[in-house]
Amino acid sequence: MPIELEWSKLQEFGNNNMDLEDTTNKVVRGVYIWGFMKGDKFIPYYVGKSDNIHYRMFEHIGALLGGSYTIYHENSLMDFPTHKKNINEWNSNLISEKEYEGIVYYPKDLNAFKWFLEHRYNPNVKPHLDNMVKNFRYTYAEYSKDDETKYKVPIYDIEKTIISTFGLENLGNTRGGEVISKIELENINPYSKKVDYIKHLVYWSKGKGSAMQILKHLDNDLISTLNVLLDTKANINPDKDVWYPKGISNKSEISINTFLNNHNKIFGTSKSTMANDLKKWWVTKNGKLPTWDFISSCTISGQKGILLIEAKAHKDEFDTNGKKEPDNKSSEGSKLNHNQITDAIKQANDSINDLNKLDLKISINNCYQLSNRIVHAWWLANNGIPTVLVYLGFLNDPDMKNHFTDKNNWESEFINYAKNVGVDKMIGREIKTSKASFTLLSLSIVSL
Repeated sequence: MPIELEWSKLQEFGNNNMDLEDTTNKVVRGVYIWGFMKGDKFIPYYVGKSDNIHYRMFEHIGALLGGSYTIYHENSLMDFPTHKKNINEWNSNLISEKEYEGIVYYPKDLNAFKWFLEHRYNPNVKPHLDNMVKNFRYTYAEYSKDDETKYKVPIYDIEKTIISTFGLENLGNTRGGEVISKIELENINPYSKKVDYIKHLVYWSKGKGSAMQILKHLDNDLISTLNVLLDTKANINPDKDVWYPKGISNKSEISINTFLNNHNKIFGTSKSTMANDLKKWWVTKNGKLPTWDFISSCTISGQKGILLIEAKAHKDEFDTNGKKEPDNKSSEGSKLNHNQITDAIKQANDSINDLNKLDLKISINNCYQLSNRIVHAWWLANNGIPTVLVYLGFLNDPDMKNHFTDKNNWESEFINYAKNVGVDKMIGREIKTSKASFTLLSLSIVSL
């Protein structure tokens, strides 16, 4: 069932020709987009959700006037995303009597806020703040709790999908979040001509692609299907084993370290020892570990093990890119994490080659997604947990244009992809490590 969001006309408070609807007693729950008019163009700046949108707008204006938000030069407001990239370079010493463009003020710490309080009426600050207030606009779409119940789509997913549509890099938002349900938005152009009235549909058909196929199959006895496909390689006991996600009603994907931390008793480890070891091995500074389309405990050759699934519904999901390298604007933590991941992949690559007489070439610079999947399966086995890693193709997904047509098409496409780093020689083979072993399988099922 499609979700229809009807957007209000643009609201404004910043001049004498106010076009603000009567909000005195009007409480609206939903999502909103606020930004600025520059000439004949509306520039979206922030996407949010609220139980009382109009009151929330007063809070945003108050925060802007009170020094809680970045202030941009009036000549730089149109292309604020470009200046946003350099936000941490802002220094109050840059602001002087000379003409200055870019970021006029950034509330990075208490000293910056103190500077704002002392200079907010300064001719190099006040005109630009006044310009932002004068040109402040917002539009909103009601999305009630009854709508949430009706569509079974939380308002959080609506908000984050709008952010994703614009692109976090094109907004002032600091957090974008991740949306598991794929919600399609049509007819949104963040830099279109003047918007007098915005109306579009948000379609939600319980999502698309491999992530949604996993959820659909989980609601249609995926566990039994997997047990048949896995044959003797692994077995999931539906009464004793645990897995994530659970289905459409509980669709959270998790990382291996979260899984180990939550279910350590299955593998006879202490509450956090193995989970912490994995995280320390992969990253050093507040980094995140990859999440999985599906992860489950299982039995492998009579021992408790882990089943990992990376799912694909169309050929464009085969990503051959490397991990983006840090640049001079990246934090020291990001640089350290990048180096540590590089070393971790090399360690796994060399170990697999030495013990199995292979010519594997996984790396951070080539087919990074495939490389990190192989590496995590290796780490588990190398720490005593037998593992089966499945690349699972969904055939004839009706929502995907470039889908896999049949089993042979899937296997051919996956093998060609795996050849980029020598992983094709691993398919179906038991790979030795210093402790347990792991197996890479290529399987497929028909889409729902």
